[in-house]
Amino acid sequence: MPNHTPNIDMLRDIHLPEAISMGTDKYLIITLAMILGAIVIALICYFLKKLLRPTLKKEALFHLAAIEESFLATSDSKKCLMDLSGLLRRVAITKDKQNASLTGINWLKYLDGEIKQDDFENGVGRALLIGPYSRTIENTDVYKLIDLCKRFLEAQ
Repeated sequence: MPNHTPNIDMLRDIHLPEAISMGTDKYLIITLAMILGAIVIALICYFLKKLLRPTLKKEALFHLAAIEESFLATSDSKKCLMDLSGLLRRVAITKDKQNASLTGINWLKYLDGEIKQDDFENGVGRALLIGPYSRTIENTDVYKLIDLCKRFLEAQ
């Protein structure tokens, strides 16, 4: 019978590998965490800036309030009419550059299309066309036109 007992002298110790350490990987993880933190901070700043930035609608309503205050102080209906027309034109051009070419009835139709009514073409908004050429403009018409312009700007 053969001898199956191992020769103890021939056996060697089992060497286990060293435990995983954070050696050089520690710096990599810290660097990645700093980069990720910087990206998160940049995104937060970007969205806060975008969120707090005044919109076209807010700016236009602010300018409309200034025009209305000026009219209340001076009662100069011609100047108010010019300022309202300029404000509406700037808002329309800001939305779409092609609106710069609109004049006359087409301009009033565009304004009516934005508020889905015909108050510009067939109502008090017609003063935008005939106002610069008339001798006097009633203050009540100017107040109505200011309200109509406010509806237009709120529809933006």
